[in-house]
Amino acid sequence: MRLRCVKHTYPDRTVVDLCGLNLAAHAGERVAIVGPNGSGKTTLLLHVMGILKPMEGEVRVFGVDPHRCFHQIRSRLGVVLQDVEAQLVGATVLADVALGLRALGVARAAAAAQAQAVLEELSLSGLAQRVPHYLSGGEQRRVALAGALAPGPNLLLLDEPFAGVDPASRRVIVDCLDRRPGTTVIMTTHDVDLAAAIADRVYVIARGTILAEGPPASVLGWGEVLEQAALTPPVLVELFNRLRVGGMPIHPALNVADAAEALLRIYHKQDTYT
Repeated sequence: MRLRCVKHTYPDRTVVDLCGLNLAAHAGERVAIVGPNGSGKTTLLLHVMGILKPMEGEVRVFGVDPHRCFHQIRSRLGVVLQDVEAQLVGATVLADVALGLRALGVARAAAAAQAQAVLEELSLSGLAQRVPHYLSGGEQRRVALAGALAPGPNLLLLDEPFAGVDPASRRVIVDCLDRRPGTTVIMTTHDVDLAAAIADRVYVIARGTILAEGPPASVLGWGEVLEQAALTPPVLVELFNRLRVGGMPIHPALNVADAAEALLRIYHKQDTYT
């Protein structure tokens, strides 16, 4: 997937100019697009989905223009929108998750079996016969994800995928994605801690401009870039920066395991000299 300097004007004359750095996602990569509300994250995803046509610039998904050639990429694309309730149209959870498979020509029994398997992965099998619109927001988000995953997409687009999801369900979702290392994932979020924990590469976007890109360890440690995007650094980065300012020779860590290892190294080093 590649996006280069895309410009779009909405009917109310709001202009989103997604320029700055080019954006790309490679096979099997997890990319997080981080930015505050109104920064252009959803507009960017809508262009990748082919829903919006850029006035300027270029979008390529699997080598084609997604707006003109959506029929060529439909079977390889999975999407979870921010407004998940609008995405759920099946009479039951199981029927909803099977819809994408049925649209691709999978027989009814096989579609139901595949849908049930994904529901079990996401700890939703007990909700299979429930009406989607009577579920909680977090449950609806997991059902929408199950529907997106059931056909086995090569590219998964997630717009604020963990909004309203409790910590236990978040772990279930991450584990489910971990079992699909070949699936490319592009997610938008304003949660820098989430991006730090699960992304291979991060893009920071603000006011339609892509400000920075790179591995989470480097990008999310750039205080000036995050400040431009009106974002707070990850909690561990902020903690380690304060420790460094206080005189502790330590580099920021983005997860608890790395943080514990870094602190233990300093502790044992000091213990050696006492």
